[in-house]
Amino acid sequence: YKVIKNGITISNVTCANTQGASMQPALFNKNIICYKPFNPDELRQGQIIIYKDDSNQSISHRIKALLNDGVIVQGDNNKPHEEVLYSRIEGIVALIILA
Repeated sequence: YKVIKNGITISNVTCANTQGASMQPALFNKNIICYKPFNPDELRQGQIIIYKDDSNQSISHRIKALLNDGVIVQGDNNKPHEEVLYSRIEGIVALIILA
């Protein structure tokens, strides 16, 4: 899911709209996700994170596995998975507001 950063930031929590189909049925177009900064010790399998992909676009996908220097993520509606280094992770989704 693409994250459209036209949202607001309050107390280190950023809210933004989503766009795409890779995280359906958990997220749909124009849902609002709010995410917070992370510490690698907080990351858990099953969490939804926001990260920068290879084209520097913000993406939201679910953690499938933890690695020493990052995580493996996959969209709920996707077959392929991707390895994401900690340095590319922007935050952990803390709240989803359905549109």
